[in-house]
Amino acid sequence: RQAEAATRRGDHRRAAYLYGVLLRDPRSAARVLDAGGLHRDAALLYRDRVHDPLAAAGCFERAGLWDDAVALYRKLDRWEQAGDVLRKIGDDAAADDAFERAAAELYG
Repeated sequence: RQAEAATRRGDHRRAAYLYGVLLRDPRSAARVLDAGGLHRDAALLYRDRVHDPLAAAGCFERAGLWDDAVALYRKLDRWEQAGDVLRKIGDDAAADDAFERAAAELYG
């Protein structure tokens, strides 16, 4: 209840602490951090504690940590998502390569 109350008050760090440490629920902690705009912290939890690299990549992307997001998308063979990020940051050549890999995987 305290974690939910902290979330309602907008105290996302406290809520994450309660979920992660006291309740031993790092996924809920990461979810609360992400919802509170603390995307980097959420990404680190997703990557290192929850072992959910796809969720981590999305959080890294929302945090503006493009290199970390692209690295995880590539590691997961999520070439289209990697291409989207690369296009967003203006690396058109790398984006084209990523989209070509995505197409190759789809169409052989």
